Amino acid sequence: MNSGHEASSMNPLRDMINLKNKDFVKKRRLMKPFASWIHIWGFVTGAVISGEFSGFNSGYSYGLGSMIVAHTLFSVLMISVSMNLLELTIAMPFASGCAAWAKAAFGGPVGCLIGLAYTLDMVFIGANVTLFMGTTLTSISSNLSSPILNWLVTMGFCWLLNLHPKVFFNGITGLSAMSIIVVFAPLIACWRQFDLSLAWETLLPNGTISNAYFPFGLDGISKSAPLALYLLVCFESLPVAVEETKDASSSLKWGMLAANLTLLVASWTVLIICAGMKPGSVALSTVSFPYTLILTTAFPDMHPQLINIINIPAIFASQLATFYASSRYIYGLSRSGYLPRFCSLTNRWGSPWVALLITCILWFTFSLLLQFIPNSNTMTIFFALGTLFAMTAYLIQPLVYLKLHFCLPSLPRPFKVPFGLGPCFAGMNFLIAVVGILGMVRSGAVWTWSALGIFAGYAFVTPFYFFVIQQNLEKSPEKIFIKEQLKVRADESLISVTSRESKSLEAWKNLMQGGSEDVSRRSNAITTDHQRRGISVSVTSFARKTSIVSSGAQQQQPVVKKSTKDAVDTQNKVQGLYG
Repeated sequence: MNSGHEASSMNPLRDMINLKNKDFVKKRRLMKPFASWIHIWGFVTGAVISGEFSGFNSGYSYGLGSMIVAHTLFSVLMISVSMNLLELTIAMPFASGCAAWAKAAFGGPVGCLIGLAYTLDMVFIGANVTLFMGTTLTSISSNLSSPILNWLVTMGFCWLLNLHPKVFFNGITGLSAMSIIVVFAPLIACWRQFDLSLAWETLLPNGTISNAYFPFGLDGISKSAPLALYLLVCFESLPVAVEETKDASSSLKWGMLAANLTLLVASWTVLIICAGMKPGSVALSTVSFPYTLILTTAFPDMHPQLINIINIPAIFASQLATFYASSRYIYGLSRSGYLPRFCSLTNRWGSPWVALLITCILWFTFSLLLQFIPNSNTMTIFFALGTLFAMTAYLIQPLVYLKLHFCLPSLPRPFKVPFGLGPCFAGMNFLIAVVGILGMVRSGAVWTWSALGIFAGYAFVTPFYFFVIQQNLEKSPEKIFIKEQLKVRADESLISVTSRESKSLEAWKNLMQGGSEDVSRRSNAITTDHQRRGISVSVTSFARKTSIVSSGAQQQQPVVKKSTKDAVDTQNKVQGLYG
């Protein structure tokens, strides 16, 4: 693929000049590609990093062994999902991400469902992080005791930094780097406090301490699964940044791989080392801020309120990154026609200011519900909803990958999962997502009812899509453009194949010149006949008609025919899937 086309395809709205509604496009332009691989690393790492500071430690109540098994599964899930996401994001670089891919694979209803799943995943988790940020600020000073004021201040900072995407990318990269330092620095400072025997202690319901690896068996593993996911959830936000990334093929790949490596090292270090730090996993499983307890135990003269400051960079990094992701999901769905069109309006810096405002309103509303509903399960319900939305997205995404992998095999993919393992990774994604959802549903009534509520919501959205949303999709300029982009890529693939076949034809003719004169006569006769009837002759049809080829030509002919068929099939399937 030539560099000019690649550059334009990485910023889809830039070249929408063939569409009638140019005003629609002008008002929805994102920032010119700016982000490099280090910015992508910062964005993905920042979205996840707060989970290394709180939430996961509650899983110690089911035993460290249970958490290790659950975290192993989700580590595999992150790696495999990331590889498949990279392939699809670079091949079909649209801000709506999985919604665009699912639309191409299974049609509008599935695109709508997975788009809403990813959006609500970010909204619910973002509301949780906002509440967590307010709690952290309150614990630092009595002057910051107003939760509403804390939310407004932190969301105001998120909104301001996101008004200019370049400022956001530079800011989130710095915050992520600072957060990674803070992950390791306290553990290094307290290394003398580490005792591996403390890591395996688990408090049983009868009040005794167990040192068993799996004190609650399979039930403990299933109940620890959602808590282990704290360490990695939100890595899937990568696709929303594709249109604002420079040299996306390279930047996305190296940025995501670097983020995966960073998060794996950080999450496993935190999970194992924190459990063995005094006062031990039993005490750590009951607190909101495990780092604070570890440091106050190691340095009793330090003030706990001062120590709590170390939590702020990571929590704000996640709040800022999920704010960006939430707004871009809303923008992408709006531009595609799944949400009202005004939601995708952008400012002069290329930031979707309406989507940013909607994100603020949603986060503030949900934070109010979390804070003031007199129900001890409210926090768990919101976390369950956000996690289950993510898991249902993980469930659908591998099916989308497999459908596009086999239905559009000739679609150019600048990045492919190494060693052809894409379908294997997708299969693993699906199985782990199924096991994860089943385990979470078994975690308690809150998770069960949350899952039922989500599936009921999906059931409601489906008819709503057909009666309301579908009409907007028919008029969506992005739909037209995506279809044209896919067709252009399919055409380029066909041209490439045709070029290769023309060379094969010339070689085949040269080979045949030294062979039988009968072949030449039959070739000329067939050519004359087809020209008389207005039919073009290709190397594959000619070889099929003559059936007299050398052994070398016999080896080449099926490959040429298959590649031509794949490229033509790609064109037809683009029309069928996205028509």
